[in-house]
Amino acid sequence: ITIFIAVFSVWAMRENESIEIFFGNFLRIGDLRGIQFLSLPFAYSVGALVNALTLGVSIFRINGREEIRQLWRSARSILIISLVMAASAYSVLKLLGFIELSSFAWVFAQGVSAFLAAFVMGIVLSETMLVREYFEIKQALAGRFIKKAPLQPETEHL
Repeated sequence: ITIFIAVFSVWAMRENESIEIFFGNFLRIGDLRGIQFLSLPFAYSVGALVNALTLGVSIFRINGREEIRQLWRSARSILIISLVMAASAYSVLKLLGFIELSSFAWVFAQGVSAFLAAFVMGIVLSETMLVREYFEIKQALAGRFIKKAPLQPETEHL
């Protein structure tokens, strides 16, 4: 599907200049020529969405409605968390907007500050909304990096 979308989108942009102009203006690079290659990441994204939708339909057919409910609950939680994370990163960047970006260090500091704010908001919201995937990742990382005492057999008294 992804390959078909990529071939079709490159062909459409080459054959119809208005599609190329629309795509260029949409990405705010309308003054550049030869932007057909930018349809490849677009095709990858659309193909990934179609594949995810196909997977969802097949899961629904196999496991029924309960699996879809759990999937929708997780997707809704993750969407809310990602929107709040994006808003917090944007807010930090607006808050730090008074800093003149005259050097790489200031640009880097703003980026790191926005990332840390978004990351902390994501962790806090994942904890409070009880996102199952977050706890699975947390448990896997803890098991990977935190060493536990080895299990030893109990001694029996004779």
